[in-house]
Amino acid sequence: MMLRQLKKPSPVVRLLWLYLAFLAGCTTASDPAEASPWGEVLHLGAAPQGSAPALWVQPTGDMTSAWVGASSSGVHQDARLITRGTASDVITLPLPPVNPYAQALLPARDDNLHLMWLDKNPDGELRLYAALLSPGLGIERGPMVISSQTALRYAAIPSGSGEVFTIWSGGHIAEPSLYAQTIDSRGIPGTAVRLTTNADWPALFRANDGVMYLLWLNPENGTLYEAQLAGDQLTGQQAAVSRLGLQPGDRLHDLTAALDATHFYAFWNITRVDGELESWVVARPLDHSEWGEPYRIGIGAAKADSIQTGFNSGFVSAVDTGENWLRWAAPMPGQYETLPLAGGIANDLVIVYLREGEVVGYQRMAPLRALVGSPLLRTDQDRYLYLAWSEPAENGLAALQLLTSRP
Repeated sequence: MMLRQLKKPSPVVRLLWLYLAFLAGCTTASDPAEASPWGEVLHLGAAPQGSAPALWVQPTGDMTSAWVGASSSGVHQDARLITRGTASDVITLPLPPVNPYAQALLPARDDNLHLMWLDKNPDGELRLYAALLSPGLGIERGPMVISSQTALRYAAIPSGSGEVFTIWSGGHIAEPSLYAQTIDSRGIPGTAVRLTTNADWPALFRANDGVMYLLWLNPENGTLYEAQLAGDQLTGQQAAVSRLGLQPGDRLHDLTAALDATHFYAFWNITRVDGELESWVVARPLDHSEWGEPYRIGIGAAKADSIQTGFNSGFVSAVDTGENWLRWAAPMPGQYETLPLAGGIANDLVIVYLREGEVVGYQRMAPLRALVGSPLLRTDQDRYLYLAWSEPAENGLAALQLLTSRP
């Protein structure tokens, strides 16, 4: 077997180490005596990663998680299985990396998984990659180069038959386009089809009736657009929001789409020029084309009453909107009566619940030092919830954590 020499961490990774060390020193340590209402937090690993680990939940609740690890020997992609609440050893995947990021796990056939990520090719150009993982985390195929051109960002959803449908932005960096592409159940990419030009930040969602919704930003004028996807064609294209409220010096972190039973949502996270983290949302009824006004997400004081969410997630306090501001908002995929939204408020990891375009419920999940990027929220066939996140650790790395409401 030929051994591969690992690459040294890049300047970006080393800067992230310094940033995480800064956060660890500037935040208040969480009290380990303060338990989560869901039970014990599972520590997946530690890494210089600026986001939550990737996570796929099987219908029965078994999980696979992946993240980008780094050590004195170099950068690598790591993964771990969680079966009946017990975690396997960390496995370093034999996928030659440069500086991978933006990982996602999606189902393939025969209990395999698609692992997707962004990384540089040997010429230093960003590309979208994928690999097919076996149930035991072996490499069945890959790494495969998915995008034939520069890929800036991507969104992906499973098809239900082991295939993945992805939209990625890229091509000419000065004027990126959106491309649609399929990865089949064997991990082989199809031909990319250009959907529209002057477009970036794709956000993709499939409703229960099979309709696919796409959001994106026009980088030239800042307009948020929406459309539906019929095959590789856009229909019903319209401007949703003229601008996202970004001012000179503000930074957009992400854009995501979500649905509940009655409304279509767009969420985005930004950092203001003064360093303030904010989470915003705009919504429209599914039976109307007109969008409402964007608003910053915040909650008032928790009430004594509880609300029924339709999930096996424990006691959820009723709340109204208020000025306890949410940051790093991350909606859960899937269309249900209530939309769960993970994020942070002050020094707490929380789930906020939305219904019919409004905030209706809240759960405090765990104490936090700080969130490092957006968390990740998933469910299973029994509607238990799974919450993964990244927070600063004492050693200057990010602690990758996991909670579940499944007993």
